[in-house]
Amino acid sequence: MKRLLTSIAILIILLTGCTNKNTNNDYKIVDKTLEMNDFSCASVLERFYEDDKYAYSYSCMKSEYIVVQYNDGSEETVSEALKNGKIKIEDLDRFDIKYYKSEK
Repeated sequence: MKRLLTSIAILIILLTGCTNKNTNNDYKIVDKTLEMNDFSCASVLERFYEDDKYAYSYSCMKSEYIVVQYNDGSEETVSEALKNGKIKIEDLDRFDIKYYKSEK
């Protein structure tokens, strides 16, 4: 009986430790330019984030329109959310946000 309880406790610890907090639905990432009929921007790569290996850029000057919208009604740019550790670059892929990735 003691061995069974120990096994169950270990299993619970392992399962709770594997939970990824970034897969919740507390936010969504939105490209507001897709909602604008008359949106145009300068066709130059705009870097919005970089890590140790890569630089990430949008196809034009639109970083102020790519935002993270939180369930509490607040929002911030993707650049700010990445800098503050609230999202990961992979989240852009999950929400179909297009960007370029180049080696540094």
